[in-house]
Amino acid sequence: KPFDEERFAETLSRVRERLHMARLQAQSAPDRAQILTIGKLEIDLGARRVRFDGKVVLLRRKEFDVLVRLATKSGNVLSRRELLDDVWGYKADVVSRTLDTHVCELRRKLDVKANEPSFIETIARVGYRMVSSVER
Repeated sequence: KPFDEERFAETLSRVRERLHMARLQAQSAPDRAQILTIGKLEIDLGARRVRFDGKVVLLRRKEFDVLVRLATKSGNVLSRRELLDDVWGYKADVVSRTLDTHVCELRRKLDVKANEPSFIETIARVGYRMVSSVER
């Protein structure tokens, strides 16, 4: 796919900055595993492992990243643009349906049936929100 050198340099700069920040966070993080729990959902950040209702849920790398981003901002609406930038590093001018596909896969892997409430709530024309409790 053809690309502009300036755009490539900007993207590379953003990736380097994120890697630098991740290294700093890893160095300052305690040795113990950090676990996020939301209802029946348990996310082990250190092991990159997810359990739902006690069962391990196998997620691809970006699915895990989307889930963690939503979980760390639980209760808050994250815009599509914010998620695309945070997880994929996409600039504002990039249009992609990859986020929707990943959220759909997350719901499927967390065994959410059609017309059933989910941990990941769609906010029409805005983005997504992780809810802390779901009646199931």
